[in-house]
Amino acid sequence: MSVSKDLPELAAAIRTGDRRALAKALTLVESRRPEDQVDARTLLVQLAEATPAPALRVGISGPPGAGKSTLIEALGAHALQQKRRVAVLAIDPSSSISGGSILGDKTRMPTLAAAADAFVRPTSAGGVLGGLARNTLDSVAICEAAGFDVVLVETVGVGQSEAAIVGAVDVLVLLVLANAGDELQGLKKGNLEFADILLVNKADGPGVAAAELACGMLRSALGYSPYRAKPPNVMNASALTGAGIPALWDALQQPRERVRQDRAEEHCRNALLDALRDALLERAELQREFSAILREVVAGTLSPSQGAQELLRRGVDVASCPT
Repeated sequence: MSVSKDLPELAAAIRTGDRRALAKALTLVESRRPEDQVDARTLLVQLAEATPAPALRVGISGPPGAGKSTLIEALGAHALQQKRRVAVLAIDPSSSISGGSILGDKTRMPTLAAAADAFVRPTSAGGVLGGLARNTLDSVAICEAAGFDVVLVETVGVGQSEAAIVGAVDVLVLLVLANAGDELQGLKKGNLEFADILLVNKADGPGVAAAELACGMLRSALGYSPYRAKPPNVMNASALTGAGIPALWDALQQPRERVRQDRAEEHCRNALLDALRDALLERAELQREFSAILREVVAGTLSPSQGAQELLRRGVDVASCPT
C-alpha cells in the first residue's frame, strides 16, 4: 500500500483529526512490507515536526477475563466527560491462519466505538511476545499527532510476560480478580516492578466484599516487598457500575517517576533490533540458510540454540558479502 507520493497530504489530514487518514496511517505502520516501512518512517518524521503536547498514555494489563475491555469502555467514557479525546489501541491475539486480530474489541466498547471524540483500533500482536504489537509506540505517536490527548493501550492479556507495555505508557494499570488467586500476584517480583496501579476489578454486587478483602491482602503483601521504594497504588472498581472509575481517573493524573527519555531509548533499541533482523531475513541467501538450519533442528542434529548461533554466524557472512 505504498503511499510515498501522498505522505505530506496524509500527515496534514492526520493533524486535522481525519479518521480515515488516521486508520490508513496505522495500517501503514503495521505493515511488514519493506516499502511501507520506509513510508511509515518518513510519515512519523513529518508528524513529529508538528505534534501537539504528548497524550496521557495508560496501559491496561491483566489476565484474560479480568475485564480489561469493559474497564477501558468505562474509563474512556469518563475521560470523554472530562472533555478529553480518547484513542484506544487494543492489542489482540493473532490468528494462526490470517495473522489478524481475533477478538474484536470494538464490540465490547460500544460507547467509545460510536463517540465522535474517541477512536478504537484493534491490532493483531502479530506473534510478538510481551503483550504489545510490534509498532505500538509508533501507533501511539500517530494518535497523538491526530489530537488525541488520552491513549489507552490494552495488552493481549497473557500474564507475566507482558513487560513490553512498561516502555510504551506513562502509567500501567494491572487488573486482578478477587477469589481467583490473583491477590497473590502482588507477591511476584515482575508485577511489583511494572505496575503503577493494582486494580481489583468487578467490585460490584456480592463481589464488593471480596474486592475489599483482596485489596487488603495486596496491600499487606506489598508491605513485605523489597523491590519497590514506592509500592503501586491498590484500588478497586467496577467497570459495570462505574464505582471507583472517577478515583482511578484522578490517580492517573498523578506525576510518574518514569520519564519519556528512557522509553524513547528503549524504543530506539528495539526498533534497531527489528530492523537488523528484517534486513537479514529479507535476503534470499539467508532465507535458504534458515530453512536448512530449521531442517537440522527438526531432525535433532542441532539444538535450537545451536541453530540460532549457526544462523547468526551465516548471517554475518552473508551480510558481509556484496549484494
